[in-house]
Order: sequence, then C-alpha cells, then structure tokens
Amino acid sequence: MSALPCGHVLAVCRVMGMTDFNHLASDRFKKTELKATYMGLVFPVGEVSGWQCPNYLKVVKPPVMVKPQSGRPKNKDRVRSQGEEPVPVKCGRCGNLGHTRESCRETIPKKKAKVSAKSRSQEAQAQVYSQQA
Repeated sequence: MSALPCGHVLAVCRVMGMTDFNHLASDRFKKTELKATYMGLVFPVGEVSGWQCPNYLKVVKPPVMVKPQSGRPKNKDRVRSQGEEPVPVKCGRCGNLGHTRESCRETIPKKKAKVSAKSRSQEAQAQVYSQQA
C-alpha cells in the first residue's frame, strides 16, 4: 500500500482477528520515519529583513475574493411551459414597455399638486361666503 488503510479495511481486519495493523501502512507513515525526518538540524528562518530574495521573482497578488450574494440564486435557465409567453418588461416611471425605471430616458412632465379634501372644503366655503355677500 502507498497510504494509510481506510476504516473499512481496518474493520475487516478486526473481524478476521488481526490486532497488528503496522504491516498495512506504508513505511513513510510509521513513527521511525517521522523521527528520522527531524534527526538532522532544523535551522530557524530568521527575520524577514535578513532574507535574500532573487531579483527574478515576480510578486503574485492573492486572488480577488468575491462575496457571494445572500439568498437563493435566480434560476435563469428555467424551461418555460408550452404556450407560456415571456412577461414583457414595463417601466415603473413612464409606463412604456421595453425598459425599466433604472434605464428610463423619457422626460416626465411635473405632476400638478394634488388638492387635499381640506383645502377643497375651504375653497367651497369661501365661494359660498362670496356669493352671499
């Protein structure tokens, strides 16, 4: 084997009555190999200012991490039912079809100020008083 045995192999070996599983693993996973790795001297790296970097190395920037949108994504690849018509896009500003409020370029005339019921009743009373006089 070139790696550690999986749990299924160990379970079968236990059922068969095996207790020593060392012969199933590769030598590189044994304790003797691990100790041999650190038998030689391991030198500390030192301060960053003391490092010697070659001039031909290029600076590699980390990848741009894009935050995923929250919520369930829209299914844009939905297959429409037979006979289903696409819903036309309608502008909420001018009411025309084919564009949305964000891309609307229509000039909208200013709306007249709405006259409230209170001011209408005051105007009506003023007319009544002017007719009586």
